[in-house]
Formats: sequence, C-alpha cells, structure tokens
Amino acid sequence: MRHAEAGESRSGDPDLSPAGEKRVAALGGFLDDLLADRKVDYLYAADTRRSQQTAAPIANEFRLPINVLASSDWSGLASRIRREHRGKTVVVVGYATTLPGVINQLSGQELVIRDDEFDALYLVVMPSPGETRLFRLRYGPQNGLGKVSR
Repeated sequence: MRHAEAGESRSGDPDLSPAGEKRVAALGGFLDDLLADRKVDYLYAADTRRSQQTAAPIANEFRLPINVLASSDWSGLASRIRREHRGKTVVVVGYATTLPGVINQLSGQELVIRDDEFDALYLVVMPSPGETRLFRLRYGPQNGLGKVSR
C-alpha cells in the first residue's frame, strides 16, 4: 500500500498531513476485519516518516515491529517475500514509484499508481498451487472503508 497523504516539509521527509492521519486512523482495524485469519505476519515500510506513520496503526493493531526498507532494499523485496514469507500475510508500505515494481514481480501484472492515489491497498494472493491474483481495495474517509474494486 502507498503511504497516506503527506504534509508540507522543508526537510524533504514530511510527516503525514491531517488528512493522512485521518485516513490511517482506522487502518489497523480495517485490515483486522478484512483478513479471514485476522493476522498480519510481517510489516515493511519505506525509510520515511510518512511511510512509517502509515504503517504504525498496523504495527499497533497486530503487535508487530516495522521492518524499515532502505531505498536499496526495494529491488530484492519481492524475492525476499517469496523466499522468507511464503504462506504468510505481509504488508508493505511504500511509494507510487516503488510499489508497482514489487507488485509486478509478485503478481506478473503491470500497475501504475497515480500521484493523487492515497486510498488504495493492493492485495496480491499467491495460492499454491494456483494463479496469482491482484485486487485493489480502497480505504479511508474519502472513498469509504471496504470498497473493493478489481
């Protein structure tokens, strides 16, 4: 999933804006309701405030550490997920520029995340055996919790 809306910053690493904070406030509970086994096993986030602040409600809900990804870690993330987390529920919080590559490597589907798209959560289901499927879900106050699109 992409980080929520960022605020203004002179440092280049902004915190979430009030709209972003509002969006992620119910994120942990949303995922808890969404997932049949009510469990997230691993949580990754980019090494910026806005990504880690987006991941924080998930970390709190599922009592997980946030595994911080440096910019150099993104190219190997899909392989790491396949190798180390097969059969697990993994949440990744990143950017419109980093997530499409990871999603493509996991699902085989091309994806573009718009600059104004802060409400999408991408779900990659990799059954064994079976065909990998990609779903896009919407969350947060603007589009309503739980709206599902494909």
